[in-house]
Amino acid sequence: MDVLRNASDPYMHSTGVAAGNAQLVVAEVLISKLLRKVLGMQDRSFAYLTAVHAASLPLIGGIQAPFSRPVGYAGRPNMEIIQGAAATVPAVWVAEYIVNTSGVGFHVPKPSIRDALMTAASKMLTKPLIGVGNETIFPVGMRDNFERAVALERTYNQASNLRRS
Repeated sequence: MDVLRNASDPYMHSTGVAAGNAQLVVAEVLISKLLRKVLGMQDRSFAYLTAVHAASLPLIGGIQAPFSRPVGYAGRPNMEIIQGAAATVPAVWVAEYIVNTSGVGFHVPKPSIRDALMTAASKMLTKPLIGVGNETIFPVGMRDNFERAVALERTYNQASNLRRS
C-alpha cells in the first residue's frame, strides 16, 4: 500500500503539492528543451520530457536521501540549492529508464554521457532559477506551491531506507 501512496502523493496529496509539482515539471521541461536547442543536442518531445520529469517525482526524496536533504527555496543560497538539485539527478536517470522501459520493454540502457550531463545541467539550473523567481517574481500562491512540493520531498527523504544517519 505504501508503494501506491508514495507513487501517487506528488499528484494527489493536496492541491498545493500537485500544483507545485506541476510547476516544477513545466520549468524542468522548458529548461531542458532550451538547453538542448542551445547546445545543438538531440531534441526530445515535450511529452517524453514531461513523462520523465513527472515519473521522477515519487523517486526524488528517497533516492536523494544518501546524498543530501531536500532544500527549499526561501532564503537559501544558490549553492545550497544547486547541491540539493544535484542530488536529485539519479532519480531522473531512474525515471528515464522507467519511461524508456515502458516503450521498448526491459533492456540494458545505452547511456549517453551527453544526455546524462544534459539531465544534470537542466536539473541543477532549474532549482536556482525557481529560487530567484520565488524571491522576486512569482506570486505568493506559486511560492507556496513550490514549498509544499519540497515539504513532500522532505517527507520522502526522511522516510527513506537509503538515508544516512
